Amino acid sequence: MQFLLNLVGLLILLPLWGKIALVVGLTAFVVGVGLWFKYQFHKIVEEGILNAGVALAGARVDVHGIRAVPAPVGPSPYDAKDGDDDFVEGVDDEDWNEPGVAFYELDVTVSPTDPDAEWSPDGLSIVPADWVPEEKTDVCERMGAVHTVHLYEVGRWVLGDGDNVAGTHRVKLLFGFEPRGDKAVRLRNFVTPVGDAVALPAPHPTFAAAAR
Repeated sequence: MQFLLNLVGLLILLPLWGKIALVVGLTAFVVGVGLWFKYQFHKIVEEGILNAGVALAGARVDVHGIRAVPAPVGPSPYDAKDGDDDFVEGVDDEDWNEPGVAFYELDVTVSPTDPDAEWSPDGLSIVPADWVPEEKTDVCERMGAVHTVHLYEVGRWVLGDGDNVAGTHRVKLLFGFEPRGDKAVRLRNFVTPVGDAVALPAPHPTFAAAAR
């Protein structure tokens, strides 16, 4: 408050040219501070997005197989449940049956460069292999999300519980993806590319029948 009173008193005492100079200077200061905060905010957000997937940067991906499968019945086990704060009725409790979406089961072993790196299998997605983002933080509008994760442990497949895993893991990922004549897809961990392109088979016959 005292600063504002001093500022008003200064404006009263200054000649016209001084008043104009002071107002211009204050305006420039306020605009400059606003731009600086905006830059810092965007920088923090960008770093946060990029760091979210850095655990799998440069990871090795061994593909054991990919196949087209029928659409799953029921919501994803990782969707919010009734009673959760972020639960949306009619969305989180519904089947994944968006028109034009086919389903694929991808069996891969993911080996991070850091053997102790933690990563989330259900945080992986697939995008068209030839998609190139304009910005490092861009998200593909045709990103295919994980419906279900199975982990290969002690010689058998077990349903992933949605928690992070550490180091190398073999996982079976059920994806929903909108095919538009794509020949291949590529994994992404948030916005970080993971592994090489994976050839995409034709959609399951049930998808072709539903599309007619």
